[in-house]
This record gives sequence, structure tokens and C-alpha cells, in this order.
Amino acid sequence: MKTIGHHTVENRNTFNYIEQNGPFQTMDRNPYLGKGFYFWDNNYHFAKVWGNIHYNGNYVICQATLHLDNEIFLDLVGNRENIMYFEKLIKKLNRENWPIGKFIEFLKKKELDEDFKGIFPFKAIRALDYDKDNYKKYKFAEGKTGYTSLRPIFIICLFEKTELLLSDFKIIYPIIKKWK
Repeated sequence: MKTIGHHTVENRNTFNYIEQNGPFQTMDRNPYLGKGFYFWDNNYHFAKVWGNIHYNGNYVICQATLHLDNEIFLDLVGNRENIMYFEKLIKKLNRENWPIGKFIEFLKKKELDEDFKGIFPFKAIRALDYDKDNYKKYKFAEGKTGYTSLRPIFIICLFEKTELLLSDFKIIYPIIKKWK
């Protein structure tokens, strides 16, 4: 799968540094999908929302092309087999009460153990963030309870920063003039 990823960082007026060294690994001690490099899956709107909330409006939005090959990409949004596999791992390893991010870090460590090699061969993951404050609902049919969102929030976390996973990383907001 190939998609556009939006990455939001604090604006410290270091635009060249950001473009040359980004994306940046999350500094959150309890990340949603484990340690890694976070992107919004083609969601410029939510990249702005995130910047306004977490950086008080002082942010930079970067964009990259993400190359997510099926063998190394755990898709908890659009791949039913991946979803069933992940849920099976949670149950098999008796971790139903663990947060997803903690479980992913646990699986990364297990993957390094020869006895568990192949249990978690992934380099990237995508999940739906059902944030009730930012999840716009649309009813399917009058008088029925089902609904969908035309603005879902998909999070993508790359566990490593490589050209195999991302390319064309650049700042798209604010618009900056580059001097040659």
C-alpha cells in the first residue's frame, strides 16, 4: 500500500533541520502504537488539529509518501486477516487488559527471541483512532443506529525510519520560501 502521511512537529523555525532529519520519533512515554515515527494517514485536517492542541498553534506539518508493503505492514484498519491475527496474539499471550502500545512493544521484544521469531515481523502499523471529539458521524439510514465517518482518523506508526518505508519528506505548512 502507498499513501500520503502527515507528520506534525513543533515549529522552532528550524525548517532545514526538520526537512533533513524528519520525521521525528514520538517522545510520548505511552504511545498509542508503540515507539516510532507517527503519521496521520492522508489527513492534513487532523494534522492541523493536532498542532493546534499539542503545540498551541505553533506547528509545522510535513508530508511524505509511505510505502507499506504487506509483509511488513500490520493494517488494523483495512485488513481483516491482520486484525484477526493481532486479536489472536492478544488472547494467546493473555494480554487483553494491556493497552495496545504496551502490547506492541512487548511483541517487538518477543520478535528478537529466537523461540518467537516471526511472531511480529512488522515495521509499520495502522490503526483507527476513534476520538469521539473529532470523529464526525454520518447515519447510514433514517431510523437506524448505524453510522460511518467520512473523516476517520487513521494513525500510522513506522517502527524505523528508512527509505524503504518513506520518501519525499517535506514541509507543507507553513509555506516557506527556499532560497537557492
